[in-house]
Amino acid sequence: DRFPRRPLFVGACLLTAVALLTAEAGMSYARAVVHVAAIGAGCGFYDTLLNATALDRWRERAAPALAFLHAAATAGAVVGPPLVAWTTAGSNWAASFHVLGLVYLALAAWATIVPLPESGADAARPARRHAWLWPAALLAVAAAALGGMLLRRPDATPAAPLTVSMFLPSG
Repeated sequence: DRFPRRPLFVGACLLTAVALLTAEAGMSYARAVVHVAAIGAGCGFYDTLLNATALDRWRERAAPALAFLHAAATAGAVVGPPLVAWTTAGSNWAASFHVLGLVYLALAAWATIVPLPESGADAARPARRHAWLWPAALLAVAAAALGGMLLRRPDATPAAPLTVSMFLPSG
């Protein structure tokens, strides 16, 4: 609560976007670890900011907003693998990262114009009542794409396109 939320939220989205947009199919293991760490840090920052914003905005009635926020992220993880397969059909896995990176750039741009509640005592008076819905929806899309990448079968080669059959049990 010591720092303004908008620059933190935009920065977290930009960190995630840069990490996603610079991912490549042939990158080394060490570089992949750095990318995943940057993506995790960016997602962790903005998720924390969304939780704090919902708590400040709705105070005692924040439970439904937080439940929706986290349910949307879980739903995104369910929808993600087919979206990743569709995104990478005819390409490699990095295409899904690049598409998601563009979504994060759009989210960062959107966050610069949408009113966010101030941290602390002034948080009860945001300019828009449902401004948190779009970040929640985009968080679900982000979780979907990241979940899809984490669920790849280990026998798939890094440059191979993802297909729905990759997510089905082999045998």
